[in-house]
Amino acid sequence: MPNALVIVAKAPVVGQVKTRLCPPLSAAEATELFCCFLGDTVEQACTLPDTQVCLAFAPADSEALFRALLPFPLRYLPQRGNGLGERLVNIFADLGHQGFGKIVVMDSDSPTRPAAYLRKAFLSLVDPGNAAVFGTFRDGRYN
Repeated sequence: MPNALVIVAKAPVVGQVKTRLCPPLSAAEATELFCCFLGDTVEQACTLPDTQVCLAFAPADSEALFRALLPFPLRYLPQRGNGLGERLVNIFADLGHQGFGKIVVMDSDSPTRPAAYLRKAFLSLVDPGNAAVFGTFRDGRYN
């Protein structure tokens, strides 16, 4: 069964992304930075061998925006559900039904995350005792 690496993203709409960076950035600058982070994150993800990179996007009507922004061979999945937890459950269910064996989900703005971490996540899922693998950041976030 193939691997799926899912990048979860919301549409880069001015005033709705990277808002904690405002100030010192303007809303437009924060959105531009997000677009750069997203592009670099997707580009790096697409270097993983034997892995289908998927973009789980929100809102559901923003697929054309992402397709114009990201010139990469992605599978596009609209996010469904209320709240992050329900949306993640639906992503795993949808991709599981499509035949993906190992599914790794990550954020959309971590362009400096080493690809080795992503490879390690997939390798950890080979062990039948590991139903899920969680990675942490130094600041306490998970991924």
